[in-house]
Amino acid sequence: MLPKNGSIVIIDDVYSEAAPLMSFFSKNSCPYLYYTGDFGELPGVPNKEVRIVFLDFNLLPAITGAHSTNTQILSILDKIIGDDNGPYLLVVWSKNHSDAESLKAEIVEKIKTNHARGVLLPFNTLSLEKSDFFARDNETYEFIDGKEQELSDKINSKLNSAKFLNYLLSWENALGESSKDTVSQATNAISSISQDSDDYPKHFISVLAKTLLDKKLSLSSTDEKIKASYNSLSKVHLNLFENKFEKIDTTQINVEIENDYSPNFSDVNIGAINSWLNINYLNNNSHKGKVVQKSGFSSSGLIDTTKDGRELNEIITCIREENATENYVYKEVELEISPDCDVAQNKRTFYRLVSGCQISKDLFEKLSHRRTGYFKNSFPISFFKSGELLVKIENEMIPSFFIFNLSQIKTISVGVADYFDDSLYICNFNNDLLSSIKIQLSNNIQKHGYQSINI
Repeated sequence: MLPKNGSIVIIDDVYSEAAPLMSFFSKNSCPYLYYTGDFGELPGVPNKEVRIVFLDFNLLPAITGAHSTNTQILSILDKIIGDDNGPYLLVVWSKNHSDAESLKAEIVEKIKTNHARGVLLPFNTLSLEKSDFFARDNETYEFIDGKEQELSDKINSKLNSAKFLNYLLSWENALGESSKDTVSQATNAISSISQDSDDYPKHFISVLAKTLLDKKLSLSSTDEKIKASYNSLSKVHLNLFENKFEKIDTTQINVEIENDYSPNFSDVNIGAINSWLNINYLNNNSHKGKVVQKSGFSSSGLIDTTKDGRELNEIITCIREENATENYVYKEVELEISPDCDVAQNKRTFYRLVSGCQISKDLFEKLSHRRTGYFKNSFPISFFKSGELLVKIENEMIPSFFIFNLSQIKTISVGVADYFDDSLYICNFNNDLLSSIKIQLSNNIQKHGYQSINI
């Protein structure tokens, strides 16, 4: 399964020798990037989405010796492949089939000595010889008859054996196709004026923005309208993408998962996965889902008063004094939880905030110990506790929990500009986590209800 999203890279100092490969990908609707290997032509910012690299091992003929060649090639790859790239397949053109593994081994050694980034290590390698696939005619090269299909089969076979990479390619291809479908459907739907018209961009943006801003459209700035239009496109794209990946032929992914298979979760960093799924550090201007450090959290109802009648912050102060060598983290916080429609339609006149705290995992475990802890054995419905999250504090990731008192809500006027000062910022909660808190908040309000006597 070839990538369709421009994540193919060709590195070859002789354009004519790379031309058959370019033609092959063009015919298969697979965008690609081509580099000669000249450092002056390499990207200023490395790519974050490289899935296949076709590398001419002899692109530096002036350099002799495997070690020197490997070092120079590694320098080129370092300029092309970004830190957040993920897995990729390295296809090496060489008469010596051991060159691919030699290059991979060199990368492994440099990673061990911190002279190379781990992301440069290919997920898998494939060694091929150009003369097996291309024939030279004067100064041009063309595929030998039948060799296009053979090359396609070899690449697909190697991708199928690299099961994880193949799995990701299926998802990325579906993501790209649904993005194109979203644009196509949107432009077809919004066709009341010609796309050649100078007014079409603002017409297109305003129509999409109207779906979210509604009556606020005329009161919204250009920035707000553009962002609302992107939000509208994203909602449609999500629906199309869900339909697209449901139709993926999973048999092509070449992974079989037995019914009784279960991963060893003792090897899984739960906090890291939960953080990836549920929080970010975008520090958005809308402040939606933003967590900031603010004092005033009330632990009333959370502490087992048969053990201690103090507030949580008082208890923690004593614990810290008794365990001065421990790096316990406790911060009182507030979370912005305004309804999505208010945020999307830009009709908030105030922010809704719920009070809570961030507690490091080690401190939480001490507080919740069944015999010597302070928390009640089960959390009251009026409190929300997150799962374990890795939360960034300065340059360190701290395993933590967030606890919110759903009975402790307040509002702040949107005119208080410095309320979300950057110095107070902790993180943002993603939509799913926010929705869970809002649902529990709603249930908590309904559970309290109104007081009455029925006869």
